[in-house]
Amino acid sequence: MATKETPLISLPGLAREIGVGSIHLKDEGHRLGVGSFKALGGSYAVIRLVLEEATRQLGRDVDVSELHTPEVETVARGMTVSCATDGNHGRSVAQGAQLVGAKCAIFVHSGVSNERIAAIARFGAQMVRVDGN
Repeated sequence: MATKETPLISLPGLAREIGVGSIHLKDEGHRLGVGSFKALGGSYAVIRLVLEEATRQLGRDVDVSELHTPEVETVARGMTVSCATDGNHGRSVAQGAQLVGAKCAIFVHSGVSNERIAAIARFGAQMVRVDGN
């Protein structure tokens, strides 16, 4: 999985306003292409689960650098990840599954908009709408 360095943004006006020497913001909003910093956790969790399962099945430590090796891809293809969501988290889990080649089922409640469902489904997740909340 290729990762790009994320930008570090200086905020001198805010630093002056609150009386500190400097403030720098690490902009993680575009990491993994999810488009939302708060949505990174789901993808990260899926990747960690695949690495843990590969470690178990292969009987040795498996590093993130091996994520796209045939052995680890075989493990991922045998996995299905799932969550319940009404937006960003489900999109993140679905994208994480797509990145590693795992299957994914995302459960959404009856109030989730078709636009949000489409945003999640575009990552290949099976969408399951449930009655109620």
